[in-house]
Amino acid sequence: MEDHDHDTAMLLQSIFTHMCINTARPKPVVKVTPDQRVFRGETVTLTCDIQRGNIQWTYSWFKDGNTFYPYRTTTRTAEFSFRADYVSDNSGEYRCRGERSASQRSDISAAVTLTVSEAPKPRLTVQPEPSQIFRGETVTLTCDIQGEDWTYTWQCGDEQHNSEEKEFKITVQLKQSCKCKGCRKPFCSEWSDAVTLSVSGKPKLTVKPQSSVFTGDTVTLICDVGRSTGRTIHWFKNFQRIKAGSETETLSDVRVSDGGRYALGEEDRRSLSHVTYRRQTSPAGATAGIKMIQRFMSVNLRNTGSVLLVNLTQVITAVLEEKQEDHDTHTPVIK
Repeated sequence: MEDHDHDTAMLLQSIFTHMCINTARPKPVVKVTPDQRVFRGETVTLTCDIQRGNIQWTYSWFKDGNTFYPYRTTTRTAEFSFRADYVSDNSGEYRCRGERSASQRSDISAAVTLTVSEAPKPRLTVQPEPSQIFRGETVTLTCDIQGEDWTYTWQCGDEQHNSEEKEFKITVQLKQSCKCKGCRKPFCSEWSDAVTLSVSGKPKLTVKPQSSVFTGDTVTLICDVGRSTGRTIHWFKNFQRIKAGSETETLSDVRVSDGGRYALGEEDRRSLSHVTYRRQTSPAGATAGIKMIQRFMSVNLRNTGSVLLVNLTQVITAVLEEKQEDHDTHTPVIK
């Protein structure tokens, strides 16, 4: 008899517990898309999520404690969307509640704070300086805008480009104006202020003398940037800086060991001109002469120290040629 009473008590306790669990009011959760911080003009979607099966709820929305927007939906999650056109009126604390009848309703959700602010204006920067760009030089445009998850639109001249990166590279041939904007679809910011890319001719590198010379002679490399930039001229040999501050580099008493690649550039500049000395082995009893051969080419190189070597312009190749010793004529024999 006692066992029967115990089993009955346990059954009643289980039924009572089950009834309590099922009669407990559910607690909704408010979710915000795209974010709790949005810009004026963006579309905001609030979702009232009530985990209680396929019940047909009537959802009531509250803003700052006041009824905001009641409506009916047949889905488990209720979505309410609006365009945040007003910084003050649309900002605030949002809550929701589900209701089946006057006697059957959920709890009110915890508050979710929505902050609406003015859409940011992008800031466009250019490296190197937009007023000191050489024709054919590659520049980097950077579009800085507050917030995350932006895609970017660039407009330079009549052309538009889309990118997920905030940096965009362009090779400049003509003077043109560039601007950028950020988008988080379907919303886009306003355009940045336009930046004008001014174009100058590339630096010119010349060699004196331009005729053939011999070991022991003097060779002068001359840099002509075509305008005053206030920047320091740097000279490199085999990508190692050897001199700074002068527009000329003099090689006195030229030797075979002077062979190598000579480059010049302005401080923090990307456009450089090069001179290349290609060395050949001289046989015993022979001296080496130099024949200047001018060539023009464009090559891209990577960063080599403090100056980024890109867009090589005029290339002058000095070839050390073999010549048999001839003390009578002293005329170079170029093979």
